[in-house]
Amino acid sequence: MTPDHEITAKQAELDKLYDSFSAKYGLINSKGNRLAFSDDSSYYLLCSLEVLDDI
Repeated sequence: MTPDHEITAKQAELDKLYDSFSAKYGLINSKGNRLAFSDDSSYYLLCSLEVLDDI
């Protein structure tokens, strides 16, 4: 079992990576990213992770 502090650290790292990506390319769910990832079968799974309620 992975310790909570390791999970929290990885979540913080992913949050920074997401913030960096979205600052440069916009939301994962944006039209431009949908076109860029059109050949990626996992794109919609990735979109499901993006929380849009706060926007």
